[in-house]
Amino acid sequence: MKIEGIEIDGVHFLPYHGEDDSTGYFRSFMWFCINNYFVQIIMNPELNNKFSLAPNDPMFGVAIRHGRVEGYNGLFFSTLNGNVRKVRIMYSIAKTLRIDLFVHTSE
Repeated sequence: MKIEGIEIDGVHFLPYHGEDDSTGYFRSFMWFCINNYFVQIIMNPELNNKFSLAPNDPMFGVAIRHGRVEGYNGLFFSTLNGNVRKVRIMYSIAKTLRIDLFVHTSE
């Protein structure tokens, strides 16, 4: 499975810095959430396993060793997930934050 695009509240989002791949779209979604829901993210225990204030948080596990923990505006997240898992993470975050999300995928 490949992530081909994302829509948030009916608006198509471009991948992060032109990285037209699944991780680019995942990163764009995570940045959108951080930009628009920072306080809700840090105050919501359900999101403590997706975002952290520390880049070396043990929840990131092997992502730390592989250099796949990324930071943006003071929050960190892992990009070391398969595409199916990335889609699940995005929908889980969207549900928690009440974001209208649609992820376009292809096989």
